[in-house]
Amino acid sequence: MRCFEHRGAGSPKFWWVSRDGAVVTVRFGRVGTAGQTRVKEFADEAAAIAHVEGLVSEKVKKGYMEMAAGAAAAPDAAAAVSGPVVWDPPVPDGRAGGPAVSDSGAAEGPVVLPDENVLVLPAEWRRKVQRRRGGRVEGSLPRLAGAVAKAEAVMKAKSTERAEVLAAPRSDGELVAAAEGFLDGSRVTPLGAAAAVVASTHACEHRDFVQLAALADGWIAAHGLTFATRGVAEAAGLDVRGQRY
Repeated sequence: MRCFEHRGAGSPKFWWVSRDGAVVTVRFGRVGTAGQTRVKEFADEAAAIAHVEGLVSEKVKKGYMEMAAGAAAAPDAAAAVSGPVVWDPPVPDGRAGGPAVSDSGAAEGPVVLPDENVLVLPAEWRRKVQRRRGGRVEGSLPRLAGAVAKAEAVMKAKSTERAEVLAAPRSDGELVAAAEGFLDGSRVTPLGAAAAVVASTHACEHRDFVQLAALADGWIAAHGLTFATRGVAEAAGLDVRGQRY
């Protein structure tokens, strides 16, 4: 790692650069702060070396002085953990892609970092997933148009059975209201979706799993995975019993 500092007018600044093969890492900012870290990957090691030399030459011209690694002022240790990192993925010709952020710290466009609350399973990991009970790893969530249409078709085909259950005197009034709110769109809730589906599919022998899967896909596509998960959980606790419901 090569360390540089600039102590001219204004706040003192640091600029560090290191290279690991074809990957160049630059860290810069005000002394005493975490600063920013920028990573670039090039097509080969020669391109990375040339890039480092060009950056160093530019910094020296701007008045930066090279410091011994041990003498350079370290960024604030507490802030370093959460300091922003910009990643420029490699492109075939060796130029870095992604949002433009100059190595001097001047942002030329918005930097969008990955959402740390979203788990993205790398494609190469999918090949190593152990399939259980004949299952398979789905490539993506259901497509909106097709999944919703299939779910609506299932519900329409079961409208007669559903109407009999919802109109039965012994049916729970709260569940009936929730199901009707879901069906007419006035109050869409996981409980209402579950009640509507259970009332619609109660006559299916052993609950036709193909139809249930189509309904679940429709929930995911129309209302999101969290809604669908809650709906399935609610449905597990509901049932239609007796000839008179």
